[in-house]
Amino acid sequence: MESPLVPFKDTLHRLSRTDPDPRVRHRAQGLLIRCSSPSQAQAAKLLGTGAKQLRTWTDRFLAEGREGLVDRKHPGRPPKLDAAAREVLETALAASPLDYDYHVTTWTVVDLADL
Repeated sequence: MESPLVPFKDTLHRLSRTDPDPRVRHRAQGLLIRCSSPSQAQAAKLLGTGAKQLRTWTDRFLAEGREGLVDRKHPGRPPKLDAAAREVLETALAASPLDYDYHVTTWTVVDLADL
């Protein structure tokens, strides 16, 4: 069965060579490999990624074009400090430890945690 990416080979080739984002270039190259490989698993192995990841790139590219190959935002772990604690920290960092009755001239992590 022919890959659904075959009609986009010229676009993928251009993206893999000229796109300013190195991740987009890498992903476009992977999709080009997918176009000429007999199986998705073999293409993923040649690229050094998983078949599921390659499938995700394919689906996103087919739905969104180049924008589908751009990194998505990663939410990450939520901050441990709430807004009030963050404000205290920012205020302390803008001042000297001497202003807070610490007998040092440079903040340390231990002193900031104590504060």
